[in-house]
Amino acid sequence: MKDERLERNKNFIEELKPYGILVRGGPLFLRSLQFAIRETEIEILNAGIESIDFDALQKEGIEKLSIEKSVIKNIVFAEENNIDIYFYDCIILKQINAKKLLFRNNFKFIKCTFYKNINFLGSVFNVEYIDKEVNFNESIFKSNAFFDGSRFETHVDFTEAIFEKPVVFSRVSFLNKEIGINFIEVKFLGTIFKDKADFCDTIFDSTASFSYVIFKNKARFCNAKFESLIHFSSVKFKKTSDFSNTEFLATQKKDEQGRILFEDIESEDIVNFSSARFESGVIFRNSVFNEINFSGAKFLTSSLYDNVENNCFSKVIFKSGVGFSGAIFESNVFFDKCKYEGKIYMLNVELKYRLVFDESLFLENAYFDNSIFYNYTIFYACEFEKMASFYGVTFKKAPNFSQVIFKGNLNAVNAKLNFNFDDFKTQINEEYEEFNKNEEQDEKSLDKFANDFRDSFRVFKNALIKDNNSLDASNFHKYELYCKEIELKQSWNKLKNVKTDEDIKQNNSNYFQLVDFLLLRFYRKLCDHHTDFLRVFNNLILLIALYPLFLIFIQPHDKSKDAETILSKCCNIFNKFNIDFSVEIFNNFRFEFGIGAIVCIVFVFILIFCKFLKRSNIKLNILLKDFLYFLESLIFAFFFVCVFLGFLGFLGLFLEFFKYSEFFLKLDKDFGYSLFINSLFVSLYICLVYTKSLFFGRYVILILSYAVFFIMLINQPSIIHPLIGKFTSDSNGNSNHVSLLTLNILYTILIGLVLFSLQKTARKNSIVPS
Repeated sequence: MKDERLERNKNFIEELKPYGILVRGGPLFLRSLQFAIRETEIEILNAGIESIDFDALQKEGIEKLSIEKSVIKNIVFAEENNIDIYFYDCIILKQINAKKLLFRNNFKFIKCTFYKNINFLGSVFNVEYIDKEVNFNESIFKSNAFFDGSRFETHVDFTEAIFEKPVVFSRVSFLNKEIGINFIEVKFLGTIFKDKADFCDTIFDSTASFSYVIFKNKARFCNAKFESLIHFSSVKFKKTSDFSNTEFLATQKKDEQGRILFEDIESEDIVNFSSARFESGVIFRNSVFNEINFSGAKFLTSSLYDNVENNCFSKVIFKSGVGFSGAIFESNVFFDKCKYEGKIYMLNVELKYRLVFDESLFLENAYFDNSIFYNYTIFYACEFEKMASFYGVTFKKAPNFSQVIFKGNLNAVNAKLNFNFDDFKTQINEEYEEFNKNEEQDEKSLDKFANDFRDSFRVFKNALIKDNNSLDASNFHKYELYCKEIELKQSWNKLKNVKTDEDIKQNNSNYFQLVDFLLLRFYRKLCDHHTDFLRVFNNLILLIALYPLFLIFIQPHDKSKDAETILSKCCNIFNKFNIDFSVEIFNNFRFEFGIGAIVCIVFVFILIFCKFLKRSNIKLNILLKDFLYFLESLIFAFFFVCVFLGFLGFLGLFLEFFKYSEFFLKLDKDFGYSLFINSLFVSLYICLVYTKSLFFGRYVILILSYAVFFIMLINQPSIIHPLIGKFTSDSNGNSNHVSLLTLNILYTILIGLVLFSLQKTARKNSIVPS
């Protein structure tokens, strides 16, 4: 029986020769040899093969060659190979030279061992059917492997392959397009590279995965292009890895996050992403990097979908330095629960979208010098063990340093918080609306957001005070008061319907908070909380200029014409039009209620019209809009006076109706005029300080104010001095006029407040030494 088998195998060996397959005829191979020759297919098992000539196979019409558990000495491929090639658990002893060849069918060397070099330089793997592939699954390459310049237009599988010597995939093109979501077409799953691995200038148009790969030597992906999904999961880099100038060009999809994924990475040496380009959201998660460099990298993804986090570094440990110097972020970046055991450099960075450091720990110095943050910047609950440097940093929007701990020094010299109160208020509203879009979480009130930002600025302020940097600390104190103002306003809006004593106490507390809110708002408009010296000085000049102008209206004239005041003239004008009013304008608080009501109604209609013009879609000239703001301020000044006087008039009528007027001073009509002029003085000054008009309300008015100031300074400098009763020594009796005395008192109070703010602002800005 054995002799028959040996004889049959000898005959088979002879039959294989015309096909270009030379099999050894030794007794050992003849006993174990198994074979099958069909019309277009050859199968060989347990053979010792001297050589295989694919050119001869194709001439004999063979379409598929399957060889298993065999030892092959030499393989010679044809220039164009159409055969379905399947080698399983084979040993290839000699070098394979397959430069610039064409393969059109399956090309499988599964669990094979290559003892010598293999060279597929410039070869093309181009199949006609989707189920065909190039497969080196679990193969071992004991010598160099060269695939540089090759084109793979089919699926490629190097799963659990082992490269014991350098392997070159530079300038390779993996061009097969993905056919479905998460379908990996280029697989290096569990591959081990014991020597250098070179993927430079390689194009991955196909989806690719390097998950569970071990790079025991240098890995080079410089100038590579990943145009589709790419995963590096559970990868170990024992030596340096180079992704410099690499382009990750995959487009993020709504139903598939993490198309560029670096997860569970262990790097024991430098990882270089300098000048890399990320067109889609990249995720670095649960990884450990010894040293990583993103200098000059570009994160260019924009938010395509609301539920997509663009770039995320989550639970990453940076053992040594990490550099983002010169990087450009045009997409959101999240650093969530990261640990920085080495120094972090984010110098000269431009971040156009959100930057979030959430609960991160910085054990070494952190440098963010000269960076520009255009959008929201959040350092929530971070801890800085050593120095944190924000030298020359520009924040276009308010940063959030809520619950941050600075244990070391904080350098915020020349840091610019480039936003005003209106910008900050808008930002808090946007944060509030964005957070409360999610219906699954509890709603967070607007005052809570303001409180978080206030805590943020307080932390920064305290750290600067700790470093004796009171000048920069004053700016952060200003923003802290911005937050407090918004917070108090929201508290005022929370008045409760009174049902219990506790509700009464709560409402009383809210009324006190209203007073605090108005005070904070006044000082913000007056001097930007003692940080804007020029503003408070301009407001001082404005007050000094208003004072002599109102003196003109108060200086009494001929006694016989005392009663003919401005308001009485207004009444006479109305009487000409047969509009009948009460007998006296002022008498025992009997202010003419009809005039006040009509004026108030007119002012209300003018205000409504101004608001309509500003909020409508009508394109107004900038100067016209500015003039409307100025007009609005003037109207408010008169409006408040009319409301105040109307209230007093109504009170006088009420008291007279109940016969209680004898308990009050009986004041004549001059009191009404004095009341009108002096309340208008205070109201007009406050409204001009509050005005939103930049050109007319500030520039024009301030130019006129400076002109009046210098005229009075030259002609009558005593008017500028704010002492009560400074006119009492005048020879005429004008100084005893009730209106003049009242105006002097109000002027002195106001100028005392302004001068106090002026000297405090000067001290905080180091103009006056403390």
